[in-house]
Order: sequence, then C-alpha cells, then structure tokens
Amino acid sequence: MKRKIFIGLSIALCLQCAAQENQVKRLPDVPKRTAYKDYSAQETGYWFAVEPQVGTMADAGRRCIQFCGADYVNGWRFSEFMRAGVGIGMKYYINSSDVRTSSLSWAFPLYADVRGNIISQNDRNTVPFWSADIGAEIHNGFFFAPAIGLRMGEQRCAFTVSLSYCLMQMDTWSDDGELRNLVSLKLGYEF
Repeated sequence: MKRKIFIGLSIALCLQCAAQENQVKRLPDVPKRTAYKDYSAQETGYWFAVEPQVGTMADAGRRCIQFCGADYVNGWRFSEFMRAGVGIGMKYYINSSDVRTSSLSWAFPLYADVRGNIISQNDRNTVPFWSADIGAEIHNGFFFAPAIGLRMGEQRCAFTVSLSYCLMQMDTWSDDGELRNLVSLKLGYEF
C-alpha cells in the first residue's frame, strides 16, 4: 500500500512540475510575409481615373455638334495638390458631318493630364479641384482642356464631377485646322 501511495505522489509531483514548466509564455515567431500597407492613406503613389463625359460645341451662331465619350488617365500622385498622368480616351461625335469634314464619328484623344485639389482634403469629404489636359485627337487635332470640379470621397478613392472647357483644332467645312470651343460635363472615379 505504501508503494502505491509513493508511486501516486511521485506521478502527481512530476505532473505538477511539468505543468509549471509549460506556463512559460513564448512569443510567436515573426511572420515571414511583408507588412500590410494601407494604400488609401498614402500621400504619394500610383493614380488612376476614369471619366465618362458628355458635351457640346459652344460657338454662338454657328452649327454645333454634340459628343459623348470616356477618358482613362494613369499617372503618379505627388501630393493631394499635384497629380500628373497620361490619358487616352474615345469620343463619339453626334451629327459630326454637319461641321467636320471627316466622315468618321469616332475620335481618340491622347494627352497629358495634370490636376490637384484646390484646398486640403484632410478634414473634408468634398473639395474643389482643378485639371488641365493638353494633347491631340486622332481624326481632329490639337486640344487644350482646363476643368474645375468637385471631388467627393477620401483622399485616394473619390468620385468627381467637373465642368470642362476645350479649345480644339478641327477640320471643318469652312476651314482646315479651325479652332472650335467645346464644353463638357465629366463624371468620374479616381483612386
């Protein structure tokens, strides 16, 4: 009987010692994957915008045509006040044969885009912004298009609404390379 009690106490003592040894807290190993980056909070980096648009010529007393299209801009965000990129788009001119000598209703702009916020977006959800595009359209010619609008959302993820004026060179029935005035409304998304 003494032997059974001695063996039982020995086993209990060994279990207690083993249980206390496992109480030591070990820190987990550092994971081997890269750290998470919150790109929406970064001030600089890749920038993309897509902007569907509708517009019309704004020449009083002259034949006008309307257009619709979409622009895609890829670039770099230097700060919230300066973004620069290269844009490509497509435009469909409605009743283009009334003004343009080209029988093609489609045009494809290729341009440089520079834009930025007018005031800081740190404490606001909606801020005014400016934009300027300069380039050329295949089937038309040179164009320059400044715009002003509102940017609604976060710093790296926002919807945009802008009003744009465009000075464009076109081959018209009255003159080759004539400068025409266009106005457009753009609705966009950028990140």
